[in-house]
Amino acid sequence: MKRRNFIQKGLGTMALGSAAFGMRNSRFTPDVLAQPISSLENIELTDKELPKINTHGHLRKHHNIPERIKIWDQWNVQHFCCLCLNDDITWNTDHGYFNNEDFLKIKDEYGERILGFAAVRATRKRVSSAKDIERFKDQGFVGLKFCDAGYPYDHDILFPVYEKAQELGMPIVFHTGHLSVGYAAEERELGIEVDNMRVMTLDKVARWFPDLNIIAAHLGVQNRNEALEQLRYYKNFHCDFCGGGGSVSWVRSILDSMLPPAGLDTDMSNLAENQALVWFKKLCFGTDNPEPDTWVPNSQYIMDRLEIPLETRKLFYYETAAKLLGL
Repeated sequence: MKRRNFIQKGLGTMALGSAAFGMRNSRFTPDVLAQPISSLENIELTDKELPKINTHGHLRKHHNIPERIKIWDQWNVQHFCCLCLNDDITWNTDHGYFNNEDFLKIKDEYGERILGFAAVRATRKRVSSAKDIERFKDQGFVGLKFCDAGYPYDHDILFPVYEKAQELGMPIVFHTGHLSVGYAAEERELGIEVDNMRVMTLDKVARWFPDLNIIAAHLGVQNRNEALEQLRYYKNFHCDFCGGGGSVSWVRSILDSMLPPAGLDTDMSNLAENQALVWFKKLCFGTDNPEPDTWVPNSQYIMDRLEIPLETRKLFYYETAAKLLGL
């Protein structure tokens, strides 16, 4: 029986991604631990060959899609979920993120590889309807994306969207946790605030729509413990933990939330003592903005530290998402 003591175990000195957390303007505090701290050359990337579905990715208008696909091939990413963002949010358009129409322009050529998640409007200016969700399904979108919410996710005004998505079998990726600093005047006008996107606002959604598959993006950020608790209780609730540009500090914070308490003599093969063995059956692989060459090493490092077995890694990288997507 393998037991570990975590008092003296630190993050180590491997590189954990190079991009800093995206800053919307100078009011955002820079991530002081965002830079890589050494080379990945000496790390045996045993997870690289495992098949993967990236459940949390973005495309921008300047991206060269064939070149990106070459990178995905190197890391065995078989499907890439393109999470579209709303074009009535100025920050999204200023940074060139794909909206729904942008995805539809590439769907015929790349639709087998790139799966579209339609941006749902949920601000005080406008809210998508059940008919909009039907239209997204007819257009070839496989799922939905919520972000920049002007209402809490558990507000009644959004229930027709959830009802229709549940009926059509369309999973929803919800942004949870804090947003990088945006344009304050616009956020005030649209009602956008972090409190609307707390992971606990998905509790009622998971309970009242039990056949709606939910992925809470970023593991709730500042509410990670709440996200992990919901993973244990709701069969339709899932999370990814990408974000922060794959920075060292982001990876440390993920591990901080998942490692057994320091000082305990822990049997890492015991589900009761190492709860990560349970959580990773409901977690999904994602990259957000970086490529998999950042988030596969990060994910492997996290799972190595938590001693996640191969069969559970297969769930994390591919099998859980394939089930949610009906692949």
